[in-house]
Amino acid sequence: METTKEKIFTTAYKLFASLPYNEVTYDLLVKETGFARGTIIYHAKSKKALFLKVFEEFVLKESSSAVIEVPEIWSFKEFIKYRINTLFQEKKKYASKGFKNLNITKFNIEIKAYHYCEQFKKSARQWLSSETDLWQMVIETAIKRKELKADINTKLMATMFIHIYMGASFAGISNSTGYDIVQLRKEFMALYNLIKV
Repeated sequence: METTKEKIFTTAYKLFASLPYNEVTYDLLVKETGFARGTIIYHAKSKKALFLKVFEEFVLKESSSAVIEVPEIWSFKEFIKYRINTLFQEKKKYASKGFKNLNITKFNIEIKAYHYCEQFKKSARQWLSSETDLWQMVIETAIKRKELKADINTKLMATMFIHIYMGASFAGISNSTGYDIVQLRKEFMALYNLIKV
């Protein structure tokens, strides 16, 4: 069962994802959550703070591999498998909350963040840098273990895996249920097979 805070932020996420920024109000949140205005303000002092929290929690944090603690015993192939499984879990979690297409909701939030949050560009750059660092570290470890070819450009490969993910996410906007994670897994594995020993 959702806590008060979780319900407020989940509801705000739904509203920001489906309505223009200026139409999301405390009055609408009161109506949609059933909570008193003071309860909502306690958790989000301003609309901008509420939006930023929604952006950080539902877009940056949920979409990040960087929150994964990679066990040293994992192979690169196991890392890919784990990443795919987390995407399946995320999609299932949000479907249970009424989000049919997670990609379009995130895209809508990102577009609004670009316009309404001066921190967006910095946050997006930090997300991309963290993602790249993690993928690069896992690839470098796999090279040391002789799982992957030694002559590959690790930063380029890390970026390619991220771009495959980002492309699948963007393509998912046009699919009624969001991105095709099975296809994403095939694409990850096709690239993996090109660089494995």
